[in-house]
Amino acid sequence: MGRTRLDALLADLEVLYPGARVSTASGAGAGAPGMRRFRLLVSRRHPRLLVPVDSPEATRAAIRRDSANDRLHDVLGRRAVAAVAGHRLGQRVFRDVVTAGPVGADSVETYLARFVGDAVRLSLHSGAARANAKPVVGVHLTTGAEIGFCKIGITPLAARLVAHESSGLRLLAAAHLTSLDVPAVLHAGQWRGHEVLLMGALRGSRGRGRLVPVEAMREVVQALGTAVCSLRDSPWTARIGEQLPGAGPEVAARIRWTLDALVTRHGDQPLVHGGCHGDWGPWNMSWSGDRPLVWDWERFTRDTPAGVDAAHFTAHVRLRRIGDLPLAMSAVHDAEEAVRAVLAPWSSAHASEAAGRTVVMAYLVDLATRLAIDAGDAGTALVGRMADWYLEVAARRLQLASTPDEVSESDAAA
Repeated sequence: MGRTRLDALLADLEVLYPGARVSTASGAGAGAPGMRRFRLLVSRRHPRLLVPVDSPEATRAAIRRDSANDRLHDVLGRRAVAAVAGHRLGQRVFRDVVTAGPVGADSVETYLARFVGDAVRLSLHSGAARANAKPVVGVHLTTGAEIGFCKIGITPLAARLVAHESSGLRLLAAAHLTSLDVPAVLHAGQWRGHEVLLMGALRGSRGRGRLVPVEAMREVVQALGTAVCSLRDSPWTARIGEQLPGAGPEVAARIRWTLDALVTRHGDQPLVHGGCHGDWGPWNMSWSGDRPLVWDWERFTRDTPAGVDAAHFTAHVRLRRIGDLPLAMSAVHDAEEAVRAVLAPWSSAHASEAAGRTVVMAYLVDLATRLAIDAGDAGTALVGRMADWYLEVAARRLQLASTPDEVSESDAAA
């Protein structure tokens, strides 16, 4: 049996509070001096969040974080849990408690308190097992007032992504975006050799739901300047080639083959290039009126074909259904339409059906490359299967066979 979410939460606490004893218990009880007590929500069997027992306001803030991906029942359920957990009744309903301590001078809590200038309390989110998994910590004053969120890169991959997000957010802040909000960098540094990024919280609602924020995506493309060049001469094409040594040799060969086929067929297509969030989906944003609030900029890039974010936003959830080719092709078709909407202000050649197809196929190759590299970093079999599936979908869209060995003579000559 693999590591459970509870195992991961407890392991993260041991990292955040070095040398502390971490244990679980049930019931109310009183905490010893120097110990931190967290309520485990919603239970040991379904661990999703650790919240400070001694701060009802921090508990409510940690629970009530809506995204555009939420359904109405998600929002209402979260409100109900927050109301109960933030009340004295919470200790009777949510009885599972995790204790960590004593808190030492080298804990991340102490580190953040020095920066904030006051004592802080932490909440800890439990995410799904992913290649880029890392502690994501809610940071609050002892009054419960929210300061923001802190990412701690405790693996080599996570450390690179946290440092990259810090750099990207600073660039975007300097661009003075007008149609979307991004987190403010409150602090970036190193704690015990781990990259740390403390950001202001973005608080919105499910608002307009999963509507593609076309105008905001267009502004991100333009934020740091744009350029137009063919796919063959694209810096994106060169970048994918440079990244291939980070993938396993077998999957790298498949990516190279797919990329070469894409360039052979669509290399002369002119493409607009600019900024790209890299994981823009309704799960990484909320709404304030008609203004998107967008977080998680770890995969931000420049010189990427415009529209890749729209393709990801539109297609990724359906593409995760490995093996369902009709669903995948439907997602690809919708993605091409979303890409053309982002490209609409540019010339007809840059916003044509051919441009939409080319960008979506580039997106499939791009994400396959990322997944293949992440699978090697984290040894995650599911991530590797996702990389293979994205390549298969790209090959089908190119009307090629799914592996190089299966290419027909006519395809090879194309």
